[in-house]
Amino acid sequence: MISIDNARNFVHTHGVMWERALWDYLFDQGPTERVHQCLSCYKNKDGGWGHGLEHDIKSPLSNPLMLEFLLSVIRDTGIPTGTLLDKTPEWLESVQKPDGTLENPPGLLDFPHAKWWEEGQKKPDSITGNLIKNNLCPPTVQEKNQELGNRKPDFGKNQGQ
Repeated sequence: MISIDNARNFVHTHGVMWERALWDYLFDQGPTERVHQCLSCYKNKDGGWGHGLEHDIKSPLSNPLMLEFLLSVIRDTGIPTGTLLDKTPEWLESVQKPDGTLENPPGLLDFPHAKWWEEGQKKPDSITGNLIKNNLCPPTVQEKNQELGNRKPDFGKNQGQ
């Protein structure tokens, strides 16, 4: 049988501060403001997110993976965004390349990271969709994402010609 007390003890023993605040919000009527305050510690002045919010990349640099992770937490838990994402859409615009993919910062992989993130996060789909859901997606990001999605892969048809 599942014990809510054992789960609470696990999260409060092993979770980082934002995870404990989120637990309290979801299960113990904790305040949204505390969740926002804890999450804001992972936000950079440029509006991007870093500092190991997602445990697999510990870089303090703003990077797309941290934003994607944050948006999935917001989506999956239903926490209100309030002002949490202020300046984040502008940051996203600044790192989206002309082809629609996302630029990871130089030096991202100079910090501890899981080997499966050697390429960082370059695909904008999840981020774009979650920002659209929150009415925060800049039109230019949507347009570039749409163009990227409309490209047809050639699956190597032109190789060797």
